[in-house]
Amino acid sequence: MPILSIVLETFNAQKEVKNKLVEVLEQLKLQTYPQEKMEILIAIDPKSVEMISFLNTNYPQHQLVLVENSSYNNLKYFGLKAAKGDFVALLDSDCIPSLGWAQSIVDTLGSGIDFVAGKTRYSRESWLSRLFSIFSFGDIYNNSKGEANRFAENNVAFSRAIVDQFKYDDRRKRYFGSSLISNDLKSKSYKFVYNPKQATVHFDEGLINQFEMRFRSGHDAVMVSHNDTTGVVPETKYLKLGLAFPFIIAARRIVHDLYVLTKNKQDLDISLPEVPLFLVGCVFFRIYEIIPGVITIIHPTYLKKKYDW
Repeated sequence: MPILSIVLETFNAQKEVKNKLVEVLEQLKLQTYPQEKMEILIAIDPKSVEMISFLNTNYPQHQLVLVENSSYNNLKYFGLKAAKGDFVALLDSDCIPSLGWAQSIVDTLGSGIDFVAGKTRYSRESWLSRLFSIFSFGDIYNNSKGEANRFAENNVAFSRAIVDQFKYDDRRKRYFGSSLISNDLKSKSYKFVYNPKQATVHFDEGLINQFEMRFRSGHDAVMVSHNDTTGVVPETKYLKLGLAFPFIIAARRIVHDLYVLTKNKQDLDISLPEVPLFLVGCVFFRIYEIIPGVITIIHPTYLKKKYDW
């Protein structure tokens, strides 16, 4: 049986490590896949002395990967490079995996798939939580060819061949990143699928945090295309249009949201009569994302410096 390495970052757990990370680690103990076939690595800033002490005392069987520049995606990257398994999964420290999560990854990658995106949804059942799930994770699906469109870094797994070829890229300090990597790997003909059985439940961060994420998304849309030196991201070609770029991206995203809401409504647990209501919510937030996009076009480093992105 193949070894599955599971990389957990601690960036999202800095405030509530014992409430979130511990719950994830305890759920990993209950996986249907054999424990002796799982390698668990926890990527952490060496300055987090109290957290390191807690993990060494309570989870000495897990490997700690010390990462000096502990941005979210640096933790992901260096944790992934330290993994020794046949397959390597990235899991956020605030995402609770289903009991068959690990087995599902092994089954999928063992069938000849090169990398696989899992299904993640927010924990609350409210309308807003379901709406925000669309933006963060719900727009991941298989197309008519059975290929996934993208992945979220909180629930994705790679074959050993892909892990070995990853090179550190300073562009990915913030943009590890699902757009650059998934498009780059697909351009090299790697097989990539979405697997809803690879399911996790994400802690709900609240309304303010979701507004912040949408604001950052508008900024990221510009920066991902700006850092796409190989032209693998489809939106990059619009960057030359300057201030029109954020408006074009917003329009494309609204069209995409409509497609997701109609094609993927069953996976999103949205009924047909609810589609117009969710579309209105999508349009509102896509327009909201234009604001940071325009700011970033005018002053590329302003938001990065202001919010340490």
